[in-house]
Amino acid sequence: MDSEHHEEQEPAMTFLEHLEELRWTLVKSIVALILAMGLCLVFATKIMSFLQAPLFQVLEKRDQNPEDFLLSLNPVDPLTLSLQIGFFAGFIVAFPLIAYFIGSFVNPALKKQERYLLVPTFLAGLLLFIGGAAFCYCLLLPQALRFFIEWSELYGLRPQWPFTQYVGFVLQMLIAFGLSFELPLLIAILSKLGFVHSRDLGKYRRHAVVGIVIFCACVTPTSDPFTLGMMFGPMYLLYEGSILISRFIEWDRRKRLVKEGLMDDLD
Repeated sequence: MDSEHHEEQEPAMTFLEHLEELRWTLVKSIVALILAMGLCLVFATKIMSFLQAPLFQVLEKRDQNPEDFLLSLNPVDPLTLSLQIGFFAGFIVAFPLIAYFIGSFVNPALKKQERYLLVPTFLAGLLLFIGGAAFCYCLLLPQALRFFIEWSELYGLRPQWPFTQYVGFVLQMLIAFGLSFELPLLIAILSKLGFVHSRDLGKYRRHAVVGIVIFCACVTPTSDPFTLGMMFGPMYLLYEGSILISRFIEWDRRKRLVKEGLMDDLD
């Protein structure tokens, strides 16, 4: 027993050593972001075609010429467009590496049994981020673009959008939905650590609604109610799903305690 306990013990890090580890985590994350930005700049034209696809899909169904819809209104628009694609697309590409670096930073603070969950948690977070971005790209973006076009035509306007504003809107929406889909994982982690309880999540549901609205208003690129509602709906469903996940984690914990003889039943 003493030898096992001795093997599990690791030398404690000093405060300065923790700061050094944090500094290197930030450095590696920034380097990963810069490299991803450079990679995205190399493929900027292909990324631009990818970002235009939802709009072109809507316009072709309406028998409108996609080539005449997006405009360049400023001599520096190509530079601005390249920087937008480089930064936002670079963040999406670098996100898995940044998440891995953060996980490596917190790894020494975890217990042995918690470290086994680090890789599954990382993979789950990556899949949720990709799933949120894909959900936005495939389902919500075409509907949102169609709504804004028809809304403009309702006032007798001919919608034509600057390239930079369109690209910024699409990339921010993809990132916002990718991050919002991390909500179940975040609540699952907090529930696993005992910081939140499913009963409290249900009890403070109305407070959560306000928090979700504030979050959506902060991360969506526009302040219109339609865009905010598009994000609020999926996030609220994710919150309700997180309550079920939290209940399952608590049930599994009670089941394990019963098996170990620390609880009488699963009630």
